Amino acid sequence: MNITPVNAAGRGTMRVAAWLSIAFVVAWGWGYPTYLAITVRFGATPPDRVHDSSAAGIWHELIKPYGIVWTSVLVVAAAVLIRAFGGRPRRRTAWAGGALTVPIGILVMGLAFGALTAVSDVLGLTQSDYLYSEVEGTGALIVEGVDFALAGPAEELALLGLVVVALRRADVRWRWVVLVAIIVRIPFHLYYGWGVIAFAFWPLVFVYLYRRTGAIWGLVLAHTLYDVAAVLATRDVIPDATDIRDWLARLALLVIALVAVIRLALRKD
Repeated sequence: MNITPVNAAGRGTMRVAAWLSIAFVVAWGWGYPTYLAITVRFGATPPDRVHDSSAAGIWHELIKPYGIVWTSVLVVAAAVLIRAFGGRPRRRTAWAGGALTVPIGILVMGLAFGALTAVSDVLGLTQSDYLYSEVEGTGALIVEGVDFALAGPAEELALLGLVVVALRRADVRWRWVVLVAIIVRIPFHLYYGWGVIAFAFWPLVFVYLYRRTGAIWGLVLAHTLYDVAAVLATRDVIPDATDIRDWLARLALLVIALVAVIRLALRKD
């Protein structure tokens, strides 16, 4: 990924703009969810959430804070900020690399959740499942599916794309970019338990993939497919959805193996 830092004269201003932009979208998108996750981790009872299919219920889910409209506007804002900071990948790299990162991204997320379980078991930490809402009716189920689908664009554009592009444009070193990407990703996932520190693997690899390919759309799609498969299986809409997702992860392993073999062959040529 080729992001040219601004010259020395504008670096200070660019860094202020970068940090303010990141702080703004993180607070906007994950301020209350982070507070809720932390309080739940320290023993608070999570609020009951019931989604019904009445017109009023669906309208509420659309316009409530941290609802679908809220998140959609966040996605647009993050995309605009990425473009403003100069994040425009080369088209060839974007499509070729992006396509490869879809199954690899699914694999990475699966490994991150596996690492969460492993760390929790080894250290004797309590691990909780995702707190699904109570859903009543088809309309509410569709709204829930849309909400889950938006997690990919929201998290990857705001917490990956904006962090990488803005900080690199401000000439912040890659090691600090990775650290920030980890810091903004973990807190709102704390409802899973303290073992969620293992999720550091996820942004670490995603930053690497984004840096190598210059494409973010594949990582967005990977995240979306991962989450949507989870909700479709949980709600018994498509009980085998997670199995299909796992096959995509196996495809990623095949891709990685083939790339390694090809590179080895080229070195010997």
